[in-house]
Amino acid sequence: MAGGVLEELKKLRRGDFVFVWWLDASEMRGTLNEHESPEVHVCDWGIFLGIMGREKRHVVLSSSLVEEDKSWGATRIPVDLIVKVDCAWSRDEVQKHLEEVKNLRRRVYIRRYKVQFYRLSREDVDALK
Repeated sequence: MAGGVLEELKKLRRGDFVFVWWLDASEMRGTLNEHESPEVHVCDWGIFLGIMGREKRHVVLSSSLVEEDKSWGATRIPVDLIVKVDCAWSRDEVQKHLEEVKNLRRRVYIRRYKVQFYRLSREDVDALK
C-alpha cells in the first residue's frame, strides 16, 4: 500500500461515495508458471462508512440498507491491501443526487397509471451525472 492511500483515506468523510481499488486473495490450481502473477485486482464502490476493526483496520463501504430493520450490507476491505482510493462525490453531493433520484421515482410512480412506459429525458439523465 502506498503512503498516498493513507492520506486519501484520512480525507474521506462518512457518507462520501468512493471507489476503492485493492488486491484480493484468490485460490487457483495450475502449473507453477500460472502462479507467477497471483494478484487479483478488484474495484469496489459504495458509501464510505469509515475505517473500522480491532486487530486489522478495514475500509467499510455500504452496499445496501434494509429499511425495515435498519441493517446494512457492507464490503470490508483490509487497509493493507488497498492500492488506490478515489472520492467520486462528497457526502453533500451524494445527498443531492439521492434527492434527485427520489424525485424521479415519485414522477415515475405518479405517472405509472397514465403511461404504459416512462422514459427519462436527456436532462434527467444528465442531472444524475
